[in-house]
Amino acid sequence: MRSPVDLTPRQLEKLNRYAAELARITRRVNLIAPSTIRQIEERHIAHSLTIAQRAFPSGSTVVDWGSGGGLPAIPLAVVFPEVQFVAVDAVGKKTEAIRLFARRLELSPGRT
Repeated sequence: MRSPVDLTPRQLEKLNRYAAELARITRRVNLIAPSTIRQIEERHIAHSLTIAQRAFPSGSTVVDWGSGGGLPAIPLAVVFPEVQFVAVDAVGKKTEAIRLFARRLELSPGRT
């Protein structure tokens, strides 16, 4: 994946796992457009990380309203572990998917 920010090997591994999980869950729950599944890294994750070009202050809280499949909250939480990200969505199955992603990526509880 080509990222607009420098990533550690661990961050890259987590983002690759997230991409695989997002594709898998999207086949059952409409998190992203099915036509974009093959371009998750470029169209969704890299796009989310453009926000990361400017760092968030350590200890801050960022709210992602209408997070859907956890974009941009999950990729940003991987890049900025010292920032609390709150992913909000009105659709319960989407928030359940976000919680699943956070657990599987070993993100801190309450961060997404």
